[in-house]
Amino acid sequence: MEARSVSMSAAMEDARYITARDQPIDDALKIYGAYHSIRPFHCKCKSENLQPSSIIRQILPCINWIQRYKWSFLLADLIAGITVGLAIVPQSIAYAAIAGLPLQYGLYSSFMGPFIYALLGTSKDVSIGPTTVMALLVLEKISQYPTELAPTIAVLLTFYTGCVQLAMGILRLGFFVDFVSLSVAKAFIAAASLIIAVEQFKGLLGLKFSSGGFPDFVYEIFNNIKETNYWDLILGLSVMVVITLLKWVSPKPGFVRTMWYDKVNYHFLRLISNARYAIAICAAGAVEGALLSQRISAISLPTDIEPGLPPVEPPEFHIGNQTSWQSFKSLGSSLVVFPLISLLELALIAKAFAQEYRYNVNSTQEFRAVGLANLISSFFGSYPVTASFSRSALNAQCGVKTQAAGIVTGALALLATAFITPWLHYIPKAALAGVIICAVLPNVDLSVLNKMWKIRKGDLFPYIVTFCACILLGIEYGVLIGIFVSVALILFPIARPTVAIYRSGQDVIVTPYGNINFPAMGYLRKLIIAEIDKHEVSGQIVLDGSHWTDLDYSVAARMKDLIKEIQLLGWQINFSEMSEMVSGTFDVPTPRRTRRSESDSSLTASSRSTP
Repeated sequence: MEARSVSMSAAMEDARYITARDQPIDDALKIYGAYHSIRPFHCKCKSENLQPSSIIRQILPCINWIQRYKWSFLLADLIAGITVGLAIVPQSIAYAAIAGLPLQYGLYSSFMGPFIYALLGTSKDVSIGPTTVMALLVLEKISQYPTELAPTIAVLLTFYTGCVQLAMGILRLGFFVDFVSLSVAKAFIAAASLIIAVEQFKGLLGLKFSSGGFPDFVYEIFNNIKETNYWDLILGLSVMVVITLLKWVSPKPGFVRTMWYDKVNYHFLRLISNARYAIAICAAGAVEGALLSQRISAISLPTDIEPGLPPVEPPEFHIGNQTSWQSFKSLGSSLVVFPLISLLELALIAKAFAQEYRYNVNSTQEFRAVGLANLISSFFGSYPVTASFSRSALNAQCGVKTQAAGIVTGALALLATAFITPWLHYIPKAALAGVIICAVLPNVDLSVLNKMWKIRKGDLFPYIVTFCACILLGIEYGVLIGIFVSVALILFPIARPTVAIYRSGQDVIVTPYGNINFPAMGYLRKLIIAEIDKHEVSGQIVLDGSHWTDLDYSVAARMKDLIKEIQLLGWQINFSEMSEMVSGTFDVPTPRRTRRSESDSSLTASSRSTP
């Protein structure tokens, strides 16, 4: 702590010196850094934050938009809420098929999230509910258990995911998500979308087989392709064509809306385009009904459909014959991956729309909102939910004004759950497969590779590693590997900092450009000893500490060992431009810095390189 105090004092003195020539500096100078600005467990105790009204507003952000709500907002929120509701119902049904759950569980997951987020969320555009990535993660996890236990495991994962997310929000640990680079996030989203799209060929072709991982699934597709059900194939392709055509029906930018009938036409076409998934599924269900009326049962249909609303009850904390603790341990890495992926999607989407429409979001409150949404949804039979980019974009396109649109969306999803579930049995599997393929393929964005190549080619490494790991090992392990690669790339410059070594007379000056942390001490020792070995005559090592602002115990201990080793080799070591506290720790003098002149011969310039 003393070292950090000295560093802060030095920084304040430097700031005052720099600005003294131009303007006076405020005494309340703020020092930002890892040890000074990031305090996860610190509770802000400003007087205005201790007021009851301020505390209530922090807990319930909905008070802010309720107080400034205008009647002119109502129409826009109704249109956005209904439009997103028409999208979330068919998507929820389709995503339940991705997760390997009975279709009604998709609807169970669709209504509580919008309600909770409308009260606790800080982004007007974000839509909470089932997503393709979370559905695929659920599928990979429940495939390790017997089929009859799948709903129990999915609901239990929702509960624990909500608990972890809520704890991260309360303890202000959301910065952990920042360790996942955008290249890793893009890679696992692209890999998940590709896996989901390819796995829908089983339903699209009407095939029946079991498989292990994704490579084995692709092999089984080609192995069983001769058993294709052409009724399913024709219906699935027709659904995809209808969805594609309805997508292009949407009015393009610059659509003229001068007369009243132009405005009616504009809103009608946009509503038809936004409801394309619901229209396609209803049309496929009508086709199936017509075939059944003629006693033709050639199309594959889902089973195990339970009509009505879900029972409101806590999740079962024991899986099969396991105890609650054994069930908890059996979930393994899912207890980390599920919350992180959910928070990562939420953070990316919320920040993207906040920047585009120029408003602020509270990341900590966002984590609490989605955590509580998962926690409460688990009592209604939901699998893990998070923000959906497609539905959030739809929300924004409809001109949503406040989070009240989420209440409309949740109400519409709740009504659909109550009245539509008896008819889910008549939705063909091929139609669901076509809907899913059309929904996830836009997420496979290959243009990002070209951008990475132009901006920084090194970002392709974590992208390719994460993408390949997700395809070959599964999304869960692929994400963990991607996070490991991201953290490794962050830590590599710490272990291999830039160090310049040059000679000034009989002195060898070593200048680290930045702090020397304990992982870099071995590297620094190697460079210094290698330089000493090049000289037959003993001299002096001058360690330039002008860029050294912090010191910890490990560095101090290993530096003392290095000093003794250098002295045993017959060399001297001194420190230049370093605080008295640091040099005093090493018990060596601190002379004035030896400036490099044109006659000095540069010996070495060692800098970190990208692995």
